[in-house]
Amino acid sequence: MPPNPFHLIADKADYVEFLNALANTPEQLLEAQEVDFRNGELSPAEAAEFIVSVCSRKMAEGILVVGAYLYVGSRMVEPDQQAEQLKLLCDAIPIRLKKAYDCINIWKAFGKTMLSELELMKYFPTESLRILSQKQTRSEAREAARAMARRGERVTIREAKRLAKEYAAPGSQQAVRSPSKPSRCLYTGQVVRIYLGPDLNRDQADWQIVIEELRQAIEALSHQGQDAAMAVA
Repeated sequence: MPPNPFHLIADKADYVEFLNALANTPEQLLEAQEVDFRNGELSPAEAAEFIVSVCSRKMAEGILVVGAYLYVGSRMVEPDQQAEQLKLLCDAIPIRLKKAYDCINIWKAFGKTMLSELELMKYFPTESLRILSQKQTRSEAREAARAMARRGERVTIREAKRLAKEYAAPGSQQAVRSPSKPSRCLYTGQVVRIYLGPDLNRDQADWQIVIEELRQAIEALSHQGQDAAMAVA
């Protein structure tokens, strides 16, 4: 009989050992097994904390792997063909082009420094990595985030935004975008600035990305205008 998966969590066993045990445990037997976590050696709350830690690290590691391969893979062709090459890779995986750019930027921002400290990745939610890897976010903000992780502090989305703003260049307008609360447009008095998605620091734009970002920005701006009109009325 394979080891009890609940006991492996209580023992904080390696994820490979846990996966093998779970894969070889019939579902009906799993449901019948006691969820005792080794007779109280690990509380359900502590078990949940361990699970979150493992999942967060593996998700972050996966992003680094995807970003690194796509970063190199998109550069196997001439510069004017790199955008199309990346799109072909994304279609084949498959992965959304916007997500691919996010992974690449996260690799460029964190890959070289975090490979030697992979244990820190468990303190970074995926969205925090995305915020801190944006082009306008300074390296000082990322280093402050790593210092938090070294102290065992979780770099929450709120903390990532705070650091990006705190270490913004003097006089700059730090705009941190989040998928959960889109903010693609910024009205600065007489000018509406539209922030496009991340690129690969090329001289040539990926026009498919630009068009899609513009479309979403215009849609968001339209909704803002409608909301403002309703508020005045």
